[in-house]
Amino acid sequence: MSATSITIGAGGNAVTATVTKATRVSGKVSTIAGIKVGDMVSATIRGTDGKLTAVTIQDPASLP
Repeated sequence: MSATSITIGAGGNAVTATVTKATRVSGKVSTIAGIKVGDMVSATIRGTDGKLTAVTIQDPASLP
């Protein structure tokens, strides 16, 4: 987790996506800086392998 990317994973699977100025952050935090390593988040990620971008990130995660 950094100001420019986020890695989300569970069960040995992980995805890293770029965080841009257009990434919308919601929930109990309003900026990417409010998300900490280990937080349970949900995200909408778009793109292709090697070029993924986080469109939205919600912390805490919302249940489907």
